[in-house]
Amino acid sequence: RKVQPSEVSILYPVTLDAFGEEEGSQINGLIGDLVHHPAGAAGALIAAEADGQLVGYVMLSEGILDTPASLLKIGVLGPLAVLKSHQRQGVGRALVGRLLSEAEARKYPLAAIAAAGHVGVTPDVALAALAALRPPGKV
Repeated sequence: RKVQPSEVSILYPVTLDAFGEEEGSQINGLIGDLVHHPAGAAGALIAAEADGQLVGYVMLSEGILDTPASLLKIGVLGPLAVLKSHQRQGVGRALVGRLLSEAEARKYPLAAIAAAGHVGVTPDVALAALAALRPPGKV
């Protein structure tokens, strides 16, 4: 489901569980900054639930890529967090797939993955997301 900016704090416990107190607090600060940024930097927050419990989320933000020809608006995927009890069960992969669809609907010509936190936690999800990307002109 989509998470509204007014309810972003429901994501914080998932971040702390997935990344630990120190790193999770930093990531939660980043999420808060993006969600409440005047320019609306956080484009979409997608949450996964199981049995009525929030078990994971992923964020899509708008970024700018400086190319030789022009500045290009792109979709930036991340952070991604899944409760430890639900990791390696396809939750992250499903969240990334849903967010790639959201990026495509917003007509971003490119999507990039922002590696916040433990890069090695879900490399298979990151690789699956990259493999799902379509040629330029598509997400």
